[in-house]
Amino acid sequence: MGMFAERRPCTGVGEPGIGAVMELRPGTLLLIVIAFCLGGFSGYFLGAEHGDQPGSSPPRIAEQTTEPAEASTPEPIATAPQPSAAAQETFEEGDSIAHPVPLGKKARIGPWELRVTSVEPDATAEITGTNPFNDPPRSGRQFFMVGVAATFKGRGKGVVWTDLTMLSLGRSAVAYQPFGNATCGVIPRPIDDEGDVYPGGTARGNVCWSVKKGDVRSLVMVVEWGFEEQAAFFALH
Repeated sequence: MGMFAERRPCTGVGEPGIGAVMELRPGTLLLIVIAFCLGGFSGYFLGAEHGDQPGSSPPRIAEQTTEPAEASTPEPIATAPQPSAAAQETFEEGDSIAHPVPLGKKARIGPWELRVTSVEPDATAEITGTNPFNDPPRSGRQFFMVGVAATFKGRGKGVVWTDLTMLSLGRSAVAYQPFGNATCGVIPRPIDDEGDVYPGGTARGNVCWSVKKGDVRSLVMVVEWGFEEQAAFFALH
C-alpha cells in the first residue's frame, strides 16, 4: 500500500476535499510550515523591538514627586537699641528747679532777659545796717540777697515790679516772696524801685528773702512773668 492508497472524489463542486489537500507534495508542505514559522518569528522580533515582548508589562514611568519648597523665615534685622522713655526726655536750662539757668547766665522770660549778677547768702548784717527800723530775721532764718539785671526786649515799655515776680525756692519746697513773712525790710537799691524800661534798657537792683537756714544751700530764684504763668529757674550757687 502506498502513502496515498486511496483517492476520494470531491464532496462538492468548487470545494476541495481532504483528497485535494492530501495531494500536496511533501516539499510544498515543508515550505508552508517554514513560511509560517518565519512570519511568526518576524512578528515576535518586531514586537520585541517596540517593547511588546510576550509576558512583559509596559515600561513604567518613574513618578516624579516635587516636594513644596520650605518657606524661608526672614532673618531678623538688627536694630539699634531704643533709648528708654527717661533717656528720650530733653531738658532746657531754667525749666525746673533741677535744671536751673547756671549762675551768671542770661535767660529769656516773656519780653524780659534776666541774669543774676551777685549773690549774698547771708546779708543780715548789711540789711539791718541799711535802715535802723529793719527787724532782724526770725530765729532759724537769714536774709538772702541777690543782684539782678533785667533787660526789656519787648515793644513799648516794661516795668519790673509789675511785670515780674521774683521768688526763691529751696528743699522745703515752699516758695519765699520778697514781702509778707519773708520780707527783709528795706534793702539797698531794690530792683522794684526801677522805673519804666524801654526796649534795650536794663534795670538793675537787688531782691531779698528771709529764708530758713536749711534752705540756703539748695536755694534757687524763680522768676514769674505776667498772667501767663511762665517761670524760669536761676541757680544761686
